[in-house]
Amino acid sequence: MSKLKRNYRSNSEKVAVVREHLLEKVSVSEVCKRHGVAPSQFYAWQKQLFEGGALAFGPKGQVEQPAKEERKLKKRIEKLESLHSAIGYIATADMLAGRQDQIHAARDKKLEQAREQRKQLRAQIQAAA
Repeated sequence: MSKLKRNYRSNSEKVAVVREHLLEKVSVSEVCKRHGVAPSQFYAWQKQLFEGGALAFGPKGQVEQPAKEERKLKKRIEKLESLHSAIGYIATADMLAGRQDQIHAARDKKLEQAREQRKQLRAQIQAAA
């Protein structure tokens, strides 16, 4: 069994293939045969072209990040920041806001509480033995 060779196409090549169908009114099947592309791949490229078309009208050199992706990244950053603060790591935003002393104090308090709980647990175990 031989593996099919994967053809990687540049963005401009993809646009040219879709453009040929849209502007020159060549059928999808003909365009796909000519360029060696599956029709499903052609329609995926066409969908990408239409969905990303708004970027072409934005300021040059500035690409808008889709709102969904931006929200996802912000959530991830918030989660990482909360994990960092849970282990006593000072995040850049906290440092800039001057909260490092508060974070260290909270961490020290949590550590002291954990030590006290372990101490009480050891005492209970020794009393039961």
